[in-house]
Amino acid sequence: MSVATFDARVIGAFGRRVSLRLADGREFPGRPLGRGLSIVCGDTVRCRLDERHAEVHVLEVLPRRTALYRSNARGGAEPVLANLERLLVVIAPLPEPDLFVADRYLAAAESAGIEAVLVINKADLGVDAALEAQLAGLCAGGLPADHRLGGRRNRPRCAGRGARRTRGRIGRPSGVGKSSLAARLIPDANITIGSLAREQEGRHTTTASRLYPLAGGGQLADSPGVRDFAPALVALDARSL
Repeated sequence: MSVATFDARVIGAFGRRVSLRLADGREFPGRPLGRGLSIVCGDTVRCRLDERHAEVHVLEVLPRRTALYRSNARGGAEPVLANLERLLVVIAPLPEPDLFVADRYLAAAESAGIEAVLVINKADLGVDAALEAQLAGLCAGGLPADHRLGGRRNRPRCAGRGARRTRGRIGRPSGVGKSSLAARLIPDANITIGSLAREQEGRHTTTASRLYPLAGGGQLADSPGVRDFAPALVALDARSL
């Protein structure tokens, strides 16, 4: 007797455990069946209910439209987020941004066919001449004009073109206000917001990627802040370098 299967979206992955969402909005926990599955936030997976143990098993990962890859400790390609159509790379005047790391994200996104947008948060703190020059260099290289946000009244918007897409939001370094932006976009999501330490070093507020539905359609993946990012060389397109 065959057991019915169903598809779900991975809205969170935590080691050997995942959080799943059905098309009707219901959410429930699950786990991969076997150790050969590599599952990340944003994946669409095929599942089966194990009634005997009252848990959901993930049987397979369905083909990904896109995926953002990083290099792992062995030099191979490791997926970070799946099925993205737009990547928001968030920086801020404080902590001092490292645009070399931001550029790595942009190269990885372009190679994967993901639209990339550079967001300068906390712009009300002031963008100095050195940062302006670096941003001008990125724009001259083909990056669309940066989006600047600052002040409590400046509410970020994800409407308009691509409003129904799955988006990834990844900030570097920690402390750029990435989770604050996500919380303003999704006020009912109970996203934890940290504060910048006195020594102006970022602290990780988000500890694992999580996918949230947006009120106007589409979804937002809030990902942990990082201090470094190495794109997987095997996944890079030479045209993005």
